[in-house]
Amino acid sequence: MFFFTKLGSVVAWLFIPRGWGNWQAAVASITGLVAKESIVSTLGILYGGGEGTTYGIIAAAFTTAGGFSFLVFKLLCAPCFAWLLLRRSSH
Repeated sequence: MFFFTKLGSVVAWLFIPRGWGNWQAAVASITGLVAKESIVSTLGILYGGGEGTTYGIIAAAFTTAGGFSFLVFKLLCAPCFAWLLLRRSSH
């Protein structure tokens, strides 16, 4: 967990203009390059625990515009590495 905290802290500033410059969202974006479904599990692990539900804690961490920006960014960014490798090998 310490590695992800440091990694997220280093790159989080890149995402501040998009409205979600916290280290947890930055780490989820990076793990999303491996597989899109890992974004959900990463956010669940990083925001899980404590008081309240995991979804409530995640919702409190994002503004409406920031959450929408996060979703659009993840939909428009590159697909996972496996798809990129498959596409490259088929051409």
